[in-house]
Amino acid sequence: MPAPLTFAGRAVVGTVFGGLAKLLGDRPIHPDGAAFRAELVVETPRLRRARLFAKPARHDAFVRLSRGFGLPEPVPDLMSLAIKVPDAYGLGKTQDLLLTAAGERPVLRHLFDWGGTHADRSYSTVLPFSVGGVTMVLGAKPNDDATAFDVRAATPLGPWHTIARIELGERLSEAEEDALAFNSSTTGGGIRPVGLINRVREAAYDAAAAGRS
Repeated sequence: MPAPLTFAGRAVVGTVFGGLAKLLGDRPIHPDGAAFRAELVVETPRLRRARLFAKPARHDAFVRLSRGFGLPEPVPDLMSLAIKVPDAYGLGKTQDLLLTAAGERPVLRHLFDWGGTHADRSYSTVLPFSVGGVTMVLGAKPNDDATAFDVRAATPLGPWHTIARIELGERLSEAEEDALAFNSSTTGGGIRPVGLINRVREAAYDAAAAGRS
């Protein structure tokens, strides 16, 4: 996609989301949520070229469950799940995964699935990532009460495979939750967002975080 179009898209969403964050004094997207300390558990490595999932390990993490647009209950909203693994690749080198309720099947993984609760949705990055040089979608599926989620990966037409588990711990205070910021471009270790929409999306999250600070 031409660089000028990417630049223009980033400029527009940066202005919009940065302005909304300043106006609201809060997140312009995913405003209502709950954040938790968590642990990312890799038991059976399946992504050898993605450093975070390449060997058995346990990593301290944070999870935020949110409603995408902050619509008042019981109005259906878009359930979302954000994972942060601080220092995943060394001091200050963090891995974020931003997941949204979506369908299970190959095409449906790229489409939002509205309504429900965090405990009865399946989640997807919706947009593609390069994982160890292979185009994939990352996702998650909750256990019965959403106290743990299977972290998953799939090629565009392939089945989901569980690559880790994220276990929720104590809930963060409101101030601790407010200090958390996520971005789809906060990646490393062989995981990289690809495509124009991902690059524009990155600008939206950057601007929203800057507008709140």
